[in-house]
Amino acid sequence: MALVALTALGIASTARAEPTTDSTKLACAVAYEQGQRLRKDGRLLAARAQLLACSDAACPSVLQGDCTRWLTELDLTIPTVLLSARDASGAELSDVRVELDGKLLTTSLDGKPVQVDPGVRNFRFFARGKTLDREVTLEPGDQGRAVSVSFGAIAKADAARSAGGVPTATWVLAGVGVIGVAGFGYFSLDGRAKKDDLERCKPRCDPADVDAARRSFVIGDVFLAVGLSALAGATIVYATAPKERPSGLRLSPALGVGSASILGRF
Repeated sequence: MALVALTALGIASTARAEPTTDSTKLACAVAYEQGQRLRKDGRLLAARAQLLACSDAACPSVLQGDCTRWLTELDLTIPTVLLSARDASGAELSDVRVELDGKLLTTSLDGKPVQVDPGVRNFRFFARGKTLDREVTLEPGDQGRAVSVSFGAIAKADAARSAGGVPTATWVLAGVGVIGVAGFGYFSLDGRAKKDDLERCKPRCDPADVDAARRSFVIGDVFLAVGLSALAGATIVYATAPKERPSGLRLSPALGVGSASILGRF
């Protein structure tokens, strides 16, 4: 193809004696070839730049005509997106920086279509110290595809964190958990004391005393099961609440003889 383009250049320049320098003809031929190759590879924006170069009036008309026609066709194929961002009140934001696949795309939003290559593209919006990502799959020919973000959700999350952050249910379940673990400690000690008394009176112990010792151990086990379940529930409720995670609540029971505690980190 390159040989064909260069041969055509020689014929055209000889036939019409156009005032085009050899370096200009070479640059036009390279752009002509590169534009076709990049277009075939799906790199449409890069192809457009090359076709724009070889459609310049300084290029030989034999190349200029093809490049101009291909450029028109390509502009109908290159996807375009409409970028927009809103604040917490729903108002449009214009002072927004946008990166496309990690590279700067624009420093402000004006509502005009922006050309991008087809494929899976990641748009990252920066505004007022916040960042939001949007991943979009673009097909050739997609025109005016809306890519929008709302910084209102971030603002509401910030307000919720500043207002408290820990869900009420977390505190309720944590309290039940502490009571359960404490109850386990108390009844375990009580059962152990009664068992020691039975050791001294066996084999003539009162059956009622035997039942009382067993009952203390059973009640202690019930308290422990309820307490641990409540602590697990408190952890789950907190972990699944919508919020950022720079700080977190860690609930862990500390068991001891006759005592129980809950450890928290905020």
